[in-house]
Amino acid sequence: EPSSTKAKASAAELANRSELERALTPAVAAAQTAYPTVSVEETRALVTRLRIFQSIKLPPHILYRVAALFDTQCFESDAIISAEGQLCHSYYVLAGGGAEVHMRGNPTAVRHL
Repeated sequence: EPSSTKAKASAAELANRSELERALTPAVAAAQTAYPTVSVEETRALVTRLRIFQSIKLPPHILYRVAALFDTQCFESDAIISAEGQLCHSYYVLAGGGAEVHMRGNPTAVRHL
C-alpha cells in the first residue's frame, strides 16, 4: 500500500506539473516574441564591427568564442540601464532599438543612439 500511495502522489505531481507547463506556455511564448534573442552568429557579426575588436585583429575562431560569452539583455522603454557615478560591470552593445544618454548637470545634453 505505501508504494501505491507513492505512485498516486507521483501521478498527481506530474499532473500538476503538466498543468503548470500548459498555463505557462503562452506567457513563455509571448516573452520570447517580445524579447527576441540574438544568435551567436548575430553577436559575432556585431562584435566584428566594434572598433575595439577590429583594432586587435583577432582570428575568426577567437571572435566566435568571444561572441559566445556575450549575454542578450532586453530592456523596457525608459529603463535605466546604467547611471553616471555607479560602478558598471557590463559592456553594452545595441543590437536593436535605441537608447538615450543623459549627462548629469546638463539636462539638455541628450544623445540619441
